Amino acid sequence: KQWYQRRVAITAGSEGTPCLAPHEAFLLNRILKIASCYHSLSNFTREYGNIIKIKRNPHPANGGQYTLQLCKGITRGLLPYRDTILTLDRLIREEPCMPLSKLQVYLDKYQILFPYLVRITNRVATSDIKGCDILNLIHEQSECGIPFVKEAIQELHQSCKSV
Repeated sequence: KQWYQRRVAITAGSEGTPCLAPHEAFLLNRILKIASCYHSLSNFTREYGNIIKIKRNPHPANGGQYTLQLCKGITRGLLPYRDTILTLDRLIREEPCMPLSKLQVYLDKYQILFPYLVRITNRVATSDIKGCDILNLIHEQSECGIPFVKEAIQELHQSCKSV
């Protein structure tokens, strides 16, 4: 919740700031949206991927093996994003005045992918979806025309099928 409040403050501060041109504020907001989605996915995996919590509570909300495998798949899927962030950190240290558009080039595919993943995790978190219903949900989301999104969601499907 505290992180979300900071994000809202940063987003609100990017609009109408005299030091940012309108296109820079737009790019900054896109980058912040990616960060917000990443944060949401990380929170989901922390909350629902905790096997110890599942074993202690006999009736955890959505705490089955399919949910656990979904969390593991999402965690594996977030690794390339983390590597991209480390690359960008190195590049920014080398070139402190790097334009936001260059950052956006590195992060652009996550602008498309992360909302699909967040949609899946939100449905699992807010509904009573368990077991094979998680497989059906993932299958529904995999029917899109964007190849790398389809591939990422199929990897989640494979992870859940390993149960």
